[in-house]
Amino acid sequence: MSEQRGDENERCSWCGVDREPLLVGAWEIRQQLGLSRQRIQQLADLPDFPAPYQHLEMGRVWRAAEVRTWIREWRSAG
Repeated sequence: MSEQRGDENERCSWCGVDREPLLVGAWEIRQQLGLSRQRIQQLADLPDFPAPYQHLEMGRVWRAAEVRTWIREWRSAG
């Protein structure tokens, strides 16, 4: 499933770049949800949160599409 959009001028709602990101870290998730770093880490530790794609020195990164799906489900449940 490709995350890139066909519209060349479309900007990412999370970070303002020209394309939606394929991977996101805690900072991008914070931007989307407006929550603290600590709260994002708590959410990321929930069993239903997507598994990280990779663990990097700077922290975990996730597939953006999986996180967007989780956010939609989390918001609709809350």
